[in-house]
Formats: sequence, C-alpha cells, structure tokens
Amino acid sequence: MTEEKESKPSPYPWAMNEKIALRFCVLYFSLLIFPWPLNFIPGTENLFDHYNDIWLKIVPWVGKKLFLVDVEGIDSSKYFFVQTFSALYMALVGTALWSVIDKSRENYQKLHFYFASFVRIYMAFEILTYGFAKIFQSQFPFPDLEQLVEPLGNFSPMQLAWAYMGYSPAYNYFTGGLEVLAGLLLISRKTSMAGTLLYLAIMINVVMMNFCFDIVVKIFSSELTLMGIFMLTPDLPRLNNLFFHNKDAEAIDLYPVEQHKTVKLIQKGLKILILGPCFIYNFMIGYNKANEAHHEGPHPPLYGIYYADDFSKNRKTLEPLKTNCGRWYRLIVQYKNYARLENMCSKKIYMKLNVDSVHKTGTMINSKDSTDIFRFNYSVHIKGHMIMWGIHNFDTITIGFTRVNQDSFLLKKKIFHWE
Repeated sequence: MTEEKESKPSPYPWAMNEKIALRFCVLYFSLLIFPWPLNFIPGTENLFDHYNDIWLKIVPWVGKKLFLVDVEGIDSSKYFFVQTFSALYMALVGTALWSVIDKSRENYQKLHFYFASFVRIYMAFEILTYGFAKIFQSQFPFPDLEQLVEPLGNFSPMQLAWAYMGYSPAYNYFTGGLEVLAGLLLISRKTSMAGTLLYLAIMINVVMMNFCFDIVVKIFSSELTLMGIFMLTPDLPRLNNLFFHNKDAEAIDLYPVEQHKTVKLIQKGLKILILGPCFIYNFMIGYNKANEAHHEGPHPPLYGIYYADDFSKNRKTLEPLKTNCGRWYRLIVQYKNYARLENMCSKKIYMKLNVDSVHKTGTMINSKDSTDIFRFNYSVHIKGHMIMWGIHNFDTITIGFTRVNQDSFLLKKKIFHWE
C-alpha cells in the first residue's frame, strides 16, 4: 500500500539572478540565525558554547586585520558590526562556490519552500519576543527616579526614546499587541503574507527609530527587516498588480512542492514543538522581566529622591554654592543596595548602599573607590524630612534632607486632554 502524495506541476526554470540570490540568502540568514532553535534543547549549552567560541576567535581577528580595531566583548557594537561583515563575506564566498558546483540546477523551488518556512518561523519568534516585552513593559519601563530629575538636555537620544516609549503603558500595549499579532499571523502559511506585511511595517519603523535615536541594535533590526523582504519578494508581482495596476492578484499554491501527507504532519508537529516552547518562553521572559523592571514588592529602605537642605562638615555649615563641590546636593535611592549621590558641582557618585532599617544605621561605599566610605545613622521625620549623621572619610558630617513628593512630577500625574 503506497502513501498518498499530492501531484504538483513541474516548476519553471529559474533565472540565474534568482538562483544566486537564493543561495546567498540561505547562507547569510543561516549564519545569522544558527543555532536557533537547537539552543532551546536542554543540555546543548556546552555544544553551542563551542560554536560561539569559533566566532570569538574569528571576529577579533577580522577586526584587527581588516578594520585595525580591537574587538573586545561579545556585547559590544564593534563585535556585532565585525561579525555581520564576517558573515556577509562568508556568505558571498559560499555563494560563489555553490554557483560553480551546482550551476546546472534549473531551480531551487523545494529549497526555497522549506527555507522560507524556517525563516518565517524565526521571524515569528523574534517579533513575539519584542511584542511580549512591550506588553509587559519590560523593554520600556516607566522612567525611573534618576530620569525624573535629569534635565532633558542630558538625555542621550536612546534614553529619550526609552523615556518616550516607557511613559505610556497604553502605547506599549498597542505596539506590543501589533507585534504579537504579526507573529501569530506569520505562524500559519495561509496568513503569512498578511503577517509579513505587518511585520515589515513594524520593523521598518523600528529600524528608523534605531538609526535616528542611536539605539544599539541597528544591525540586528536591519537583518530582521531583510528577512521580511526576503519573505515578501516572491509576492511582489501580485502586490504590484493589486496596489498599483487595479488588477486581480491571482491565488498561488501555498504548497508548491510535492509532499507526502506524513511529511506535512511532521512539519506541523515540528512547528508546534518549536513555537510552543518558544511562545511560553517569550511570555515568561516578558513577565519575569516586568516584575524585575517594576520592582514588585516593597521599596528598599530610604526609597526616594532627597534634596540636601542643610549640610555641615566637622560642625561647619557648607552653603549650597555651585562651587562648593564638597557639599551634597541630592540623594536618590531606588534600587536595593544602590544609591546615587550628586554634589553641588553636578558630579554623580554611585554608591553601594547597606541600610539597617531596624537600628536606623547604614553604610555607603563608593562603587569606584572602596576607601570612600560613609557610615551613618539616620532618622526620618514627618512631612518627608530626614537627617543623616556619621563619619565620611574621617570627617563628621550631618545632612538634613527633604524628600520629594513623586506625584509632583508632571509625568506622574498622567493628565489626559481630549482636545
């Protein structure tokens, strides 16, 4: 008894440029995507660490020999630039070799069918990742205490974009919801064109935002956009007829290659095995990061923004003059075991903070100079006043603080105007 197989018409011969383009895309995108989704398999961490080690040897060598720069750290922008250049070069060389070895082949319809399916599922994974990150506001949290007091002119372009996006939960839900919708549409072959069009509209906007606001994932977002263009290219003639020539867009065969029904079932099974855990992974990552970003639970002791109204050193009062760099101006405590001091000369000093809220004592240690230590006692009074006193580098200091009412910030008031 033979297995039933759908009969398909013979595919037409491809033009030379179509074959070369497909070869290049297969090699280039494979280098960018690998080892996904195999790296989700438990126990493969060591195996793919060896793969990453290969890149860690290639990228610094290429950076030094070709670009005359030292590439240090896998998270640096130089690393990603050189890695992308290396992948591009390897794909070009591989395409040339492949074109010589396999020059007699008439078409790559079957390869395109399966590889496009793989890229489509990868695109769905990535856009779902970003979508859930926005819905849970883990990518763009509300501006923190340090940002609320920072002058707008001191924001980097990326910080400005992050504050703009983080201000509105509703806008995060809207943009994240569109990204999740694009990802879901990409999963099914029947809705993949709609998903690709929405995906490209989103990613082009993301790329422009990354370039215009100097956001560090310019290369990665551009690569994701190129994958969307790759997916849409076969449908461009149909879209051209529909949008620009007022003609019918003829239906296409969603399964242009001959497939046993068993193969189709295996494909669907693999899609569920890949996207099921990835969907749960994206959801949980977004949820957990949201909890971290929003600091669920009680605030750390001394949480808030404090301005130093009074400051005395060795019983001598220091006036709040801009030239008096030894006087404190502001103290910000938002995260556990962390504080930021700012003196009258606008120098920011990041401190490791340890507070005993029972005995009302604590220590601050300069994160860059472990010999710079302030051991203090404190008392909190009504109406947001606090007094600190103790020993700072052999000097006795006493500071009187006033805590800022955070609801006084216009961004916190969330005022909405209908007009």
